[in-house]
Amino acid sequence: MSVVASAAELHAQSVRETEHGRHAEARRLLRAALRSGPEPELRARILISLAYHQAERRSLDDGLALLGEADEVPDLPPRLRGMVAAQRGLLFMRAGRSADALSALDAAVGLLDESVAEDICRPLLTRGILQMQRGVLTAARADFRRCVEIAGRHGLDMLAAKASHNLGYLSLLSGALPQALRDMDAVWATLAGQSPTYAAVCHIDRAQVLLAAGLWREADDDLAHAVDLFAGAKAPQDQAEAELTRAQVALLEERHTDARRLAERARKRFVARGADTWALLAEHMAVAAAVAKGKGAVTAAEDAARVATALATAGLDDDARRATLTGVAALLAVRPLGSVEEIRAAAGDAIRLRRDDPIATRLAARSVRATLADAEGSRGGPTPSCGPHSLTCTATRRRSAASTSRPR
Repeated sequence: MSVVASAAELHAQSVRETEHGRHAEARRLLRAALRSGPEPELRARILISLAYHQAERRSLDDGLALLGEADEVPDLPPRLRGMVAAQRGLLFMRAGRSADALSALDAAVGLLDESVAEDICRPLLTRGILQMQRGVLTAARADFRRCVEIAGRHGLDMLAAKASHNLGYLSLLSGALPQALRDMDAVWATLAGQSPTYAAVCHIDRAQVLLAAGLWREADDDLAHAVDLFAGAKAPQDQAEAELTRAQVALLEERHTDARRLAERARKRFVARGADTWALLAEHMAVAAAVAKGKGAVTAAEDAARVATALATAGLDDDARRATLTGVAALLAVRPLGSVEEIRAAAGDAIRLRRDDPIATRLAARSVRATLADAEGSRGGPTPSCGPHSLTCTATRRRSAASTSRPR
């Protein structure tokens, strides 16, 4: 067997190992393939695949550095440049850098075509999930439908199942809960049978539907299964996202200590990975839990304001708004006499209801508005703190089968 053929086989085997959730073995194979001295284009493909594993296991910067090496390979054809861009978009998305992710994925979709159907389907899936995170649902639906059509024409059953699952999630977002469950259940066996990681994702998305239906305990059971599966697969980003969602459920159930503990655990995992935006979301959840419990309101208000500014700088305007509302709720809980006007000024436009507000934002804004109105009416005595619904401020970023699109 030639050196190039050996490297190609090692790379192909690593892809199979990755698809079945055996990431340690996939990394070993990829490193062996690099050591075998592959020709330049194959080396670029190996670097693309290894970049995902490095970003997941170590940090975003480590993964991006490998993609930079791949991009520097001389005379790289457009298809491989598209694959580099697609992988860069996935890494940015998983780290919460949505603007960078969208730019990379747009470039990837522009460089790739149906001549290699799998290559174009993957960035379409990733861009669809990113558009859902950004609330651009029409664009997300278009990407998923295009992926289903291309995958169907080329017999790519797994990719078609992922896109169909994500269309089910769009049904959830539109409030069609029975349709969402039907769509997800239709492809559950295909996805969950692929690997523990895919099974975990199915649990996560089912939990989101159950949450929307108000079945919090059942949702937490699914989330707990997902955390265990991600931990076993050594997928710290996914594990932390699931823990953050469990923190949200704990807050809904007024289990404030559990909510703070889970949020802090998730934050530490995000920080270790260099997923700074995700770390901010987890920090906000921890602050919201403290406010709901009535602990350290003054400090919590300051922390919430700092996190709101950081989230706004990162381009997550709605999350920044919810963090602002958390800070206002904290101030209202300990307001001194005559300070209501100052607190209303601090709330600013955050309390203004908008037609396209997500439910968590709408609930938070309404609760703070009601508490402000009560305070303005009483002008004295302590103000009841906002209820727990107003503090479910950190909306979980979208987890789906699309984000388990693994590298080639």
